[in-house]
Amino acid sequence: KTLNEFITEVRMEKAKELLRDPRIKLYEVATSVGYSDANYFSTIFKKHTGCSTTEFRERVHHDN
Repeated sequence: KTLNEFITEVRMEKAKELLRDPRIKLYEVATSVGYSDANYFSTIFKKHTGCSTTEFRERVHHDN
């Protein structure tokens, strides 16, 4: 695993934590984990997790 892959993994795990709170806006999650562009963050999130940020939030909300 490259350093970049490791960093992305850590960022995505933190993003998942933040996305569990529906009060935190997507752009706030993105900037909190080091992405200045929320759209780019969303693309990376989907690539890494297999679901969009919206789908992730819906699943989390549904599971609770």
